[in-house]
Amino acid sequence: NTPRIIEIGSNDGTMLSNFINSKHIGFEPSKSVHLSALKKKINSVNKYFNRMSFIEYKEFHKATDLIYAANVICHIPDLKELIETVDLALSSDGIFIFEEPYLLSMINKTSYDQIYDEHIYIFSLSSIKNIFDDFGFELFFCEEIPTHGGSMRYYVARKGKKEITKELIYKLDNEKKN
Repeated sequence: NTPRIIEIGSNDGTMLSNFINSKHIGFEPSKSVHLSALKKKINSVNKYFNRMSFIEYKEFHKATDLIYAANVICHIPDLKELIETVDLALSSDGIFIFEEPYLLSMINKTSYDQIYDEHIYIFSLSSIKNIFDDFGFELFFCEEIPTHGGSMRYYVARKGKKEITKELIYKLDNEKKN
């Protein structure tokens, strides 16, 4: 069974080039980098990732193993539509992984330069947990990464499909204390 992978904001296809033998789609709204991805034989779509642009990719409906996004989700104004589109795409065991600047790192390091008009949201662990809980998903793992002075990589799956890690519970408690 060939994995199905979607990248939101796939840029020139660098990440997807690691999965060239999978069934994949990169959604990239910037035409110039979309064209660069096509030259690399990446299945790139010059569109934003939303229900309307995704609806035609029926072989990915409820069949996508992984959806990935790096520093993109905080730019999307309609989180409800985003999550509903993720729901349409992900298989029952699929995982949505995304990374964004992390609120607690920003506060601890006073790195407020991440607050600007393109960043519609600055997420915390508890905000991600609460948002996805409302849609039948759950945050099950996270890892801190150094990008942007302190980011968080979030791992989300359908409720009850993945074990919630001790690291996540610890980090949620730490966030609450801080």
